[in-house]
Amino acid sequence: MEKRLVLFIFFIGSFLFSQNLVDRFRVPVTIKTKIGFGYDSNFLRLSEKDMDSGNAYQHGIISTIDSPIIKPSVQLIYSPILFENHMVNFISSFSYSHYNEILKKSYFISSFSLEFKLKSYSWIKFGMRDAPKFYLRNFIDRDGLSNDYQQCTFSSQKFFGSYSFPILNLKRTWVRTKYEHVNEFYNSYFTEFDLKKDMVQIELNHKMKNNNHIKIAIAHGTADNFTFNNSSLVSTYIDRSYVFENYRLSFNIKKHSYKMINKFGFSNFLQIRKYDLLLAGHDKLYGLNWKHVVDEWKYYLDGKTNFWIDWNFFNDVNVKTSYQYRWRKTENENFGNLEWIVDSKEYDKHEIWLELSFQFITDFLY
Repeated sequence: MEKRLVLFIFFIGSFLFSQNLVDRFRVPVTIKTKIGFGYDSNFLRLSEKDMDSGNAYQHGIISTIDSPIIKPSVQLIYSPILFENHMVNFISSFSYSHYNEILKKSYFISSFSLEFKLKSYSWIKFGMRDAPKFYLRNFIDRDGLSNDYQQCTFSSQKFFGSYSFPILNLKRTWVRTKYEHVNEFYNSYFTEFDLKKDMVQIELNHKMKNNNHIKIAIAHGTADNFTFNNSSLVSTYIDRSYVFENYRLSFNIKKHSYKMINKFGFSNFLQIRKYDLLLAGHDKLYGLNWKHVVDEWKYYLDGKTNFWIDWNFFNDVNVKTSYQYRWRKTENENFGNLEWIVDSKEYDKHEIWLELSFQFITDFLY
């Protein structure tokens, strides 16, 4: 019995560490580097009311509401030959956004994903993205005795999986389904806003004969405010859970008559959030807990429009310019005096970007 076990281990080891298998892992690593130079006209997303109040500094503004941004990033793509007819990609990326106007607004994002190609237009992908600390702005801490403004930050972790497949009888057309789970945990002053989000998305893609590409995506999700009514703090008596729908339309144009442009495109995004105002409380005198569903409503409209151009200036360095407009509108029925129950108010802002990117292939695994 021991001899058979030894032979079996020897056979498995010989297979796993055979030269052929080792060579499958000794493949180039592609590195994509990028640096972006941007401008944000309203980097703390202040509303007109905030700016007209004359107290914008309380929300975290030091001198101006706009700021230049520098954003370096790097992406590593490793594609070992694990299967003869199927591509496998291990992708990791890191980016840092530096705000010149206020350092605490700067943030770091890392991500990792695994991609497995089944056939043409068909992929399975898994991954995660982590933003350990993101500063929104200063808000009033409603649980404090003095109602002072405090820095509001949160961390975000996203986990996702997707599957894409071609549509039979429709050439160059495929569907992608995607699931996302996101955790958002706020700092100690604002834990009443902690959320766990789940989203399901379906998108339709079509590549035309001239290589122009159109995409339509629709998503539905829920956000669970799991800290609702979990303490005696007054801020937790309002449920901030919501449902949301996302709509996206994008169009990439590669076939055109402009010699200095490789490709260009635009995209439109709209998110609708819907809240039901569930209130909860605790009567300290009688020790009674109560919950009440208020027959009111509140919703957000978040929009984003983006125009971009990839320029044909250099052979080795890609140059991209883009303009982005973002806005938010909020509506509620009779609770306009409770604007503090949301973590951001109405705003609009403009962003302009110049991105330089370069790709090279390393041979350090050879």
